Amino acid sequence: MRSTASHSASSSAPRSVPRSVLGPAPGPFFFGSKADLAIGAVISSDQVTDPTFGGGTAYLHFTTALDLATWRAQLLPGEEPGRVYRVVPTGPFAAVAIGSRSGHAPWTAYPWYRTTEPVRVTAEILEWEPHPESRIEGLRDHLAGTSL
Repeated sequence: MRSTASHSASSSAPRSVPRSVLGPAPGPFFFGSKADLAIGAVISSDQVTDPTFGGGTAYLHFTTALDLATWRAQLLPGEEPGRVYRVVPTGPFAAVAIGSRSGHAPWTAYPWYRTTEPVRVTAEILEWEPHPESRIEGLRDHLAGTSL
């Protein structure tokens, strides 16, 4: 049974994460995927490919922006439908500085975070607005011609 979640609900950070890492209390957090994940599932960086970073990465990236998770869910390769999950970090994480973001892809304007620790799925967001296929194809073409 899937749990639905509102993307506007508040979320508190895990107690094990130092306040200095978090800054002002961020969240809730979202993660886009093609995988059909159960509530409680743990996602680690070695399980994912990240198209927003040009392939594999040592970090697991997640966001407070539902729209960014939507982009990720739609851009991943495969015929499976995109899915968006609400997640909580299981360890320390840090915000990715705006100045370190390359390119002009949609996610460069969004708040996002990275961690080397897993995140845990707390809910699947069942009601999200997919981007039009023409925008997805245009962005795939753009990404194919750039080096992130």
